[in-house]
Amino acid sequence: MALIPVTSVPVFNPVGTAPAVWLTVRGTEIFCLPGVPSEAKAIFKGTISKAVNARANGMVFVEKWLKVQGVMESSLAPIIDRVMRHWPGVYVKSHPRGVEASGRPNIELHLSKSSTSVLKTRQSIFGAVKDLRKQLEDYGARVTPLA
Repeated sequence: MALIPVTSVPVFNPVGTAPAVWLTVRGTEIFCLPGVPSEAKAIFKGTISKAVNARANGMVFVEKWLKVQGVMESSLAPIIDRVMRHWPGVYVKSHPRGVEASGRPNIELHLSKSSTSVLKTRQSIFGAVKDLRKQLEDYGARVTPLA
């Protein structure tokens, strides 16, 4: 708590004593937060999110996670391709997570998009989720939202 790198700036901690540290290394800004979750959240909300937003040039990032059970990852590819073609800018990535005791595969799908319009970005993500969900359920998969 007492020592920080010479080229860094301490960031005020509104709920604790350990400051965050803000430094720039080769043009990349780095924020180091204390390990106490309530302190890290308060510093992020009060200072860091504003700094990041100021440098984002109006860009927003929206993401959604789905859990898919009962479909092999290779079978998802054409469905994912169709959804991504129908929802330009939405990126869908699959993450295999093993199999259930019954032998049914578990896969997490991560959908994300960045743009300058919060409303349009959310509409694209939620539209892609709805479209993807319907196609997967029609294929026989069980789909549940994760985040």
